[in-house]
Amino acid sequence: MERELIRIDRNGTKYWKTKPICNRCGGSGVWTNGLSKGICYGCSGGGYKSERIVKEYTPEHEAKLEKRRIERLNKKAKEIAKKTPVKIPKIKQTEIKGNHIGGIGEKVELDVIYEDYKSWETPFGWQGIYILRDLDGNLITWKTSSYLGSEVRRGNKIRIKATVKEHVVNSYKNEKETHVQRVKILD
Repeated sequence: MERELIRIDRNGTKYWKTKPICNRCGGSGVWTNGLSKGICYGCSGGGYKSERIVKEYTPEHEAKLEKRRIERLNKKAKEIAKKTPVKIPKIKQTEIKGNHIGGIGEKVELDVIYEDYKSWETPFGWQGIYILRDLDGNLITWKTSSYLGSEVRRGNKIRIKATVKEHVVNSYKNEKETHVQRVKILD
């Protein structure tokens, strides 16, 4: 790279005229691709890129300019903050319906009403979820690959024995939900 000093201003900043060497041909002006040669299209055969003026600041002037940049950015940030006030959404507190049944890991025997069954296919076979309610209206779900069969119909009351897997709050229905596993129909 050729450098030529043009001038020095009152802050001590040096202005350099530079001619950087072409990175495509390495300054030779000839481009080769291994099979043929030709004029380099990066520098048009001159070996150098177009001239540039480069500033070289003194450390004191560089610190002064950086301070100005930070002040300008802070001022802009304050203006943006004034234009766009922050709106904090109000979280609506609603009463959660229902109750959980039993403790986690506890075995329970319940009379439930069979409400719904939804199934889908997975890479491992069919998966289904049974939605049940006890006689007090509490929500119980059972996720299984088993199918109860056609003898149990929606709306029927059945007696089950199951292990409580977990307690969750269904945010869609805003209702407490008990997940069970290892369900056996007793009658």
